[in-house]
Amino acid sequence: MFEPQNDRVDYGKILTPPEGYELDFAVGTTYSLDFDAFIAACMSLGLSEDTDSTLLNNPVFMLHVLHETSGKIALFCESGQIHAPAKVIPLYALLENSVHQVSVKLDKSRYASFHPKFWLISYKNKTGEKKYRLIVLSRNLTFDRSWDVVIALDGDNVSERAEKNRPLKDFLAFLQNYIPTTPEGNSKNKRIQELISELDYVGFKTDDGAFEDFDFIPIGVDGYSIRNYPLFGKEQYYELLVMSPFLSKTTVKELNDRWKKTTVKPALFTRRQSLNEVQGSDNFEVYCMRSEVVDGEDMFGEVDAAQQDIHAKLYMLRQNSAANAELYLGSMNASHNAMYGNVEFLVRLICKSADLTLGKLKNQLFCGDEHGKCNPFEKVDVNTVVTESDGENLDIVIKMLCRSGASARVEQIGEKYNIVLDVPFEHSAYPITVCPLFAKCPQTLKGTMIFENLALNELSRFYRVTVTGKEKPLERIIVIPTDNMPENRDEAVISSIIPDTKSFYAYLAFVLGDNPVLDAIEALRILGSGGSDGRTAGATYSAALYERMLKTAATDPDKLNSVDYIVRAVSKDGIVPDIFLKLYETFQKAVRK
Repeated sequence: MFEPQNDRVDYGKILTPPEGYELDFAVGTTYSLDFDAFIAACMSLGLSEDTDSTLLNNPVFMLHVLHETSGKIALFCESGQIHAPAKVIPLYALLENSVHQVSVKLDKSRYASFHPKFWLISYKNKTGEKKYRLIVLSRNLTFDRSWDVVIALDGDNVSERAEKNRPLKDFLAFLQNYIPTTPEGNSKNKRIQELISELDYVGFKTDDGAFEDFDFIPIGVDGYSIRNYPLFGKEQYYELLVMSPFLSKTTVKELNDRWKKTTVKPALFTRRQSLNEVQGSDNFEVYCMRSEVVDGEDMFGEVDAAQQDIHAKLYMLRQNSAANAELYLGSMNASHNAMYGNVEFLVRLICKSADLTLGKLKNQLFCGDEHGKCNPFEKVDVNTVVTESDGENLDIVIKMLCRSGASARVEQIGEKYNIVLDVPFEHSAYPITVCPLFAKCPQTLKGTMIFENLALNELSRFYRVTVTGKEKPLERIIVIPTDNMPENRDEAVISSIIPDTKSFYAYLAFVLGDNPVLDAIEALRILGSGGSDGRTAGATYSAALYERMLKTAATDPDKLNSVDYIVRAVSKDGIVPDIFLKLYETFQKAVRK
């Protein structure tokens, strides 16, 4: 199950619909978010394409992806943890109705966070039959290179009520509180409520015979606590393995002191930066990744090579020598905030005692013998390691800003627009600037800010926040409720992505095709031919597209919504040739008949 050499999982493939099915609706959660990683996930969910596909570099294709999926996905992330992109592209505006920030109450800790990594997906086939997939990860929706762990459970409709899904339903109901009461938000809320109802008769199963049972644990949701499970109960344990990149000294000590003093010492896998938290807990054998693994491609001279380290959260517990093993997978670190402040999501698996012991699990992680060449980990002496302080925490500044109740409104001034931003927040320790994501007019944070003379496609509910510390600035994207957003804002965004006739034809090639990759090649051929803007080839392509539309109307009529969507969005800009518009009018009449 856990051999790093053999048991690798592709994020895109676990999102991809089963053969013969397509995305119906998906609810996802992550702590931190990268816009491009989210678009890649949309690509896998909606079109069954790999997340590393070169099509991610094609804005016309990605417009098609987002149109196909944006109404079918609700993604929740921690407030203030959207990564600021190095390059801003217009497509990000189309994510606004799919991304929802969650601000956890800071009753017990000012650092409490929304931290689960989770997908619940429903797929459907042409006859309306549905399948379901639950994915629980330790990985955020970013391009981080660290080592994570994931479990995916497939589900089908069952005749008996599935009581095991009660925690899933409660978790989804918790998420509903963070969807805005807008027309788009109300539509997403309705879809989530439908999914909650469907879960009453969905049975999930694992593909591994070693697992006898499982439970879902949404920590931080009313009524659920990890304290209710043996992992953090009061009883002593026989065997324990903990893998957690981040630790708290009190949590580690509690686990350390509950050991029964058996012949096999408990094992702790963590990052070197967390070793200070282990000092004083001398029952553990402690392991960190070897420096050769952490440095990754940097050892081979790769440019901008990212380091990789443990990010997985994994716990294995046996209470006595005859007991079955309990395996906990998900987002929870062995830390105080994870247990008492954060919202987390775990799966608890019950494993046959013969199939999983501490020794067997360690051997899997070591890829064989602990002293073998393939072992990515090495034992460390925590008393000889000195780690540096984390320094200033600028994230807490953005965390408090997100909880300030900031709001904005759009005011039209002639053909231009102003955004008036009200922020009831003061923080004098660090300079803070704020700017609408698609504009280039940052202002120093104050009670009321006015961003003037903005074009329609510069308006956004995403705002770039920069906090300048003593060492280096921290940039994040936050979502601020923005009233009076013009209804035609998205059309302006689409026009910037489809600026000419060739791009219009390329988009339709994607929409009306059967294979995204082959259709991408066809679209690129269109973009590279037909004169400066593609109009000289208009008659040829329009006739061919007319035939494709007739075929699509008979075999897959839902695709025609995308055709109508793009024609309405860009026809007023003069991008759609007159010959196509005439054919399209004829086509609409034929379809209605």
